[in-house]
Amino acid sequence: MKPRSPDLTTFPDLQPGDVLLYGGRGFIDQAIQFRTWSDVSHVEIYAGICMSIASRNGIGVGRYLFRADGLRYVLRPIAFTQQQFAQGMAWFATVNRQPYNWGDLLRFYCIDVRTKGFICSQFAAAFFAAAKAPLFSMDYFTGDVCPSDFLTSCLLYRAWSWKQSGSGGVSARTPGPQAPATGTGGTVPPIRPTAS
Repeated sequence: MKPRSPDLTTFPDLQPGDVLLYGGRGFIDQAIQFRTWSDVSHVEIYAGICMSIASRNGIGVGRYLFRADGLRYVLRPIAFTQQQFAQGMAWFATVNRQPYNWGDLLRFYCIDVRTKGFICSQFAAAFFAAAKAPLFSMDYFTGDVCPSDFLTSCLLYRAWSWKQSGSGGVSARTPGPQAPATGTGGTVPPIRPTAS
């Protein structure tokens, strides 16, 4: 399905640490979406002031202008603090300008070719691990994480979806059942999902 630009009238206010999931039209995007049976092929992390951090296809790790084109989901970490975001950004400074890891894309097809750098999902998973807010089980190798895995993390909730955008669905400003329950006192028990 062709990605579309989001309806900005239902778009949430982005917060640093929000996970941005994109769908794409290019060959690599389509191959990732096909192999993972999902509508997403790329992940970035919102860094504030209309900027995101990511490992973009063919470019590598860097800070980029936020882009709405192709955006499919905005996922918000549960109980993610400014201190954790700062820890993640300190880690980002150590890996900034790493190359895009084309070889690791072959892992989606069970071909193990290790090269230097990051693919987008490795980068995002490693960012949250460095921030001491891992989104996946510690025994789930970050090289095995794909963009659609972020949709399954119980430590993220859906703040916005392109499927809601302009379709008469649940308002993005009032998150659906994936939102954390209120009255938790700001604490979330340490949940570590397991790989299936």
